[in-house]
Amino acid sequence: MQPHAPLIRAKGEGEVVGQVQPSLRPEISAAYSPARKLLVLGSITARPRMPRPKGGEGNDFKFEVDNFRTLQYEVGLGGYLPLAKSWTVQLIAGAGDAHVRRQVVEPAIIFGGFSADFEARYRKVFGQLGFNYQHNHAAIGFGYRMTNVVFRQLDMQKTCGDYAFYELPLPNQMRHEPYGFFRTSLGKPLNKSCWEFQGAGTVSICPRNRSTSNNDIYLDYTQNTSILISLGAVYFFQ
Repeated sequence: MQPHAPLIRAKGEGEVVGQVQPSLRPEISAAYSPARKLLVLGSITARPRMPRPKGGEGNDFKFEVDNFRTLQYEVGLGGYLPLAKSWTVQLIAGAGDAHVRRQVVEPAIIFGGFSADFEARYRKVFGQLGFNYQHNHAAIGFGYRMTNVVFRQLDMQKTCGDYAFYELPLPNQMRHEPYGFFRTSLGKPLNKSCWEFQGAGTVSICPRNRSTSNNDIYLDYTQNTSILISLGAVYFFQ
């Protein structure tokens, strides 16, 4: 999920964020300051299986249902400290839970291709340090989140060849996630109750994990990097 770094600098301020990933996965996040320098946060995202173009000729255009679906949520608690007139530093800790299913297909080049459905259920804990700068009608923010994912379930069902089923021996995964965002208000200055537009991005990096194995499968994965980008709207209130 996209890290949430609210533009909150005083007690009683809050915001609600709605944003969409390129995969058409929406996220809703909220944050509020019930006491001076205290933050409470919550986020949720969900995506059902959706139709996608399959091709065809002429008017015979076909669709198929993809196999990407997810339901995730997280909650957090933290603090903020206004620095000078426009800067704010935040420190946030939180936890969450997720269920994800998606299909991975690698086309055949020399030998047979690969196709499999993966399913994961996991919980996560994270810590986040961020800095925000706001001035009049615009703001930027950047920071770093470290996330530890602990799998309750991680398995693979091959959808070609021998159709074998494997439980993957990966107990946890550590991810390093630098992030940044830009906001601009639609009318009033950012420190007033108003609507805002936001663009955000995160680079999620998982270092290489040591090899693990069980009686059925041997697993050794290299470093992998994914990029999250989103566009959305924010309502800030005080």
